[in-house]
Amino acid sequence: MPVAHALPLNPIPDPIATGWSYEGSEPFTVATPLVIIDTTAVAPPWVTQPFLTFFVADAPAFAQDLKLQPSLTVDAGFVPAADGNTGVHVTINDGLREIRAVLLPSASGLKVALVTPLTTSGFTTGVDLGGLGGQFVLTRRAADGAGVLSVGSQTETLLAGEQPGSQRPGVKTIEFGTYGIPASSVSRWQTLGLESVTVPEPSTLLLLGSGLAGLAVFRKRFKA
Repeated sequence: MPVAHALPLNPIPDPIATGWSYEGSEPFTVATPLVIIDTTAVAPPWVTQPFLTFFVADAPAFAQDLKLQPSLTVDAGFVPAADGNTGVHVTINDGLREIRAVLLPSASGLKVALVTPLTTSGFTTGVDLGGLGGQFVLTRRAADGAGVLSVGSQTETLLAGEQPGSQRPGVKTIEFGTYGIPASSVSRWQTLGLESVTVPEPSTLLLLGSGLAGLAVFRKRFKA
């Protein structure tokens, strides 16, 4: 079926080859896993963007629930920011607010939590990953814009009003990698778990509607 827009498939091992863009100056290695080498915690004056975030803009995909199922690990020796944020993130941004899941240190290694301005720490309680990484699910519900984070049977939900404002006002994006905070890490991404989303062209919808209407008339005449 012809489509007006198709969300790029899973960006790993090569985000650029699948239509993703990036911002930041830290290096990465195309492979499975995709390796993001963000080792600059405190940048010298000549380094303006010591991070690396991949992103893709896709407005039609936000008309339905968006689900990401990233699987990744972070090498030992990472240096988090003062608030514990490693800067390793997955983000669903609807142009008004953003659902950002970040990795934070935990007793067993790392946990994943959602960024929110409504707590003292700036994060939800979070869910432990049981090591230096693992798999989690991040969903944006189309009906109300809520974000749902889950690891196994454990979940956290962040309503739209509890989310931080978008850093890309008016632009809807899906993002992953590291972002601009004073932290350093080497993260290894096995998958983003992104499902393909397609939206039919308006002309295709008209033809489909006409075809269904014609089929209904044909059935009516056949019965008569």
